[in-house]
Amino acid sequence: MLRVDPATSEATYVGLDLSHLADGQSRGQNKWQNGYCAAADGCVYAIPLKCETVLKIDPTKPPDDCVSTVGGPFPGLNLWEGGVVGLDGALYCMPLKCDRVMRIAPPGTPPAGGAAGGGSGAGPWWSAMVGCL
Repeated sequence: MLRVDPATSEATYVGLDLSHLADGQSRGQNKWQNGYCAAADGCVYAIPLKCETVLKIDPTKPPDDCVSTVGGPFPGLNLWEGGVVGLDGALYCMPLKCDRVMRIAPPGTPPAGGAAGGGSGAGPWWSAMVGCL
């Protein structure tokens, strides 16, 4: 992960080496595509494109400990692409080659109400069928 400080234009690597998460099957590039900064916890969450987990960046943690992955595994390639933030503060990821919408709900985000299709609502993520926002 590359962090750029706009005040100094300094660029430094932070967090874990994530290259092992994208071995084989064209997983070397575009592990995650798009994401958002969650108001609930201030972390950045990235949508898996050619990776099997959600990427989480916590800017309040030290550089060596600010990157982690949550959720999954989500086997397959190009499952979701792009997303929108719902009125509940969760990120809803659009299916590309998946039959479900992914909902990324950081701690402090209200649970999805009445969503059909599964998911417990527990933890920092879960996927479920959702209606239109």
